[in-house]
Amino acid sequence: MCSGRVDPVMIMEGFIAGSDGVFVGACKKGECHYSTGNLHAAGKIDLTARILEMAGLNPARLVMRMMSSAEGNKFVEFTSAFQREIGDIGPLGEAEGVAPDELKIKLEAARKALGGRKLRWVLGKLVEFRDKGNLYDNPELPTWNPWVVVTDAAAQRYRAVRNPYYFKVDPEGNQLPYIDEIAHDLVEENELYLTKTIAGEIDMQGRHIGSAANFPVLKENEAKGDYRVLEWTPTLGNSYQIMFNQSFDGDPVVAKYITDKKFRQALSVAIDRDDFIEIVSLGQGTPRQVTVMDISPDFKPEYATRYIEYDTDKANAWLDELGLDQKDGEGFRVAPESGEALVLTISCIPTQAENNELIKEYWAKVGIKVVVKSEERSVHYERMSSNELQLSTWGMDGALYPLWLNYAYWIVPWIQGSSRIGPAFGLWRDTGGEQGTEPTGDMAEALELFDQAVAEVDEEKRIELASQVLDIASENVWAIGTYLLAKGFFVVKNNFRNVPEDAVSDWILRTPKNTHTEQYFIKS
Repeated sequence: MCSGRVDPVMIMEGFIAGSDGVFVGACKKGECHYSTGNLHAAGKIDLTARILEMAGLNPARLVMRMMSSAEGNKFVEFTSAFQREIGDIGPLGEAEGVAPDELKIKLEAARKALGGRKLRWVLGKLVEFRDKGNLYDNPELPTWNPWVVVTDAAAQRYRAVRNPYYFKVDPEGNQLPYIDEIAHDLVEENELYLTKTIAGEIDMQGRHIGSAANFPVLKENEAKGDYRVLEWTPTLGNSYQIMFNQSFDGDPVVAKYITDKKFRQALSVAIDRDDFIEIVSLGQGTPRQVTVMDISPDFKPEYATRYIEYDTDKANAWLDELGLDQKDGEGFRVAPESGEALVLTISCIPTQAENNELIKEYWAKVGIKVVVKSEERSVHYERMSSNELQLSTWGMDGALYPLWLNYAYWIVPWIQGSSRIGPAFGLWRDTGGEQGTEPTGDMAEALELFDQAVAEVDEEKRIELASQVLDIASENVWAIGTYLLAKGFFVVKNNFRNVPEDAVSDWILRTPKNTHTEQYFIKS
């Protein structure tokens, strides 16, 4: 049965019948046999989860995971994880402190609401409403951009053609853009970018190829591939960070420790950054904590160096002080609250798994057991939004004042969005306290200062307020930094011109859009 046929009323009837959780499996995006059934299902699941939360029940009791019919291993992984998560949450109603009679009333009310005609009409139109406003997936949507899309976003070759109504001309009066069509090919593995580049099949590429590990081989093959390697400056504060979810509540024992400042500081000094840099980036880069760039006016040197010196003796002593002074037969520290080894889960997308295996090794040396959980990107984001991640990893872009005040995910959970250090705090802010979790302590103070900085009109005062936020974040190490390699590589074919030799590279700036792509041209 297509996941699009799953009715929210059916889901509620499952809860009414006594289920503690409901799992919905769906095809991957772009693989639905009925075109958009899985997208409709995702909208229904999201709405039903919101209704559950409004009824005072844990929305994590309902999840949808996308996988292909050939990925039986993922089905087992997803369902097993969901079973464990539901076991951790506890029985429906009882875990939320809702009496049986009240639970019955709440579930019936939710079922009735989801069966309402107006709500069902909105659900039926949900995908249409969303797609009509999707700049990247609707060729009919008017745009000021140089090119307009002409294919579905999930197409094997994603194409955009010259916008005849683009408003810019060059100094001679010629209509821009110069290039008639842009095409992006979907590939299965990142390694194929490298292969295609060396073979001279790519005109320009930066994403998924501009890593330190690829740099030597790219430079080696410049003549063979008839391209040049440009080094642009990314607004990176850190090349690889481990983020601790400060609003995590899925396991009270894990939550206790990952929200403890001393625990995070101990794990920071337990990382051998020199070894990490040697393996991950071939010795390129410098050890660094999570903070803004040195050139940022709100930066102070100590923000980049706190708790960064490799010292397992100090890490062991601090962990002992926290009461984790007993170990099991495998040498892992036992949490006194459970009598079992404390196990942390680092969730990541597949390309980050090998890096996290190194983190796992470093922390094992001080008795902390780690499980690395690699998951498809859309699943990772779904779990992040649901506050299910314990620890997760990413880079740190947008690390420059004032850009980061509008992209603060790595510093404070200002909104839910992509915040991995406290999505439930971001949700609380997004909804005016109606949903999510209210931040407390240093996190609340940092967010208050952040709000003041955003609202401040005096530049010097704003910089000072921003620096105070960075100071608190640095001391708390809500995110542990590993290293910084402040170079971004773009590969550009030699006949692909008007591409600047030097530029700032950043997601917020939508690089390479900030380099006037409408003036790029192909030399014949």
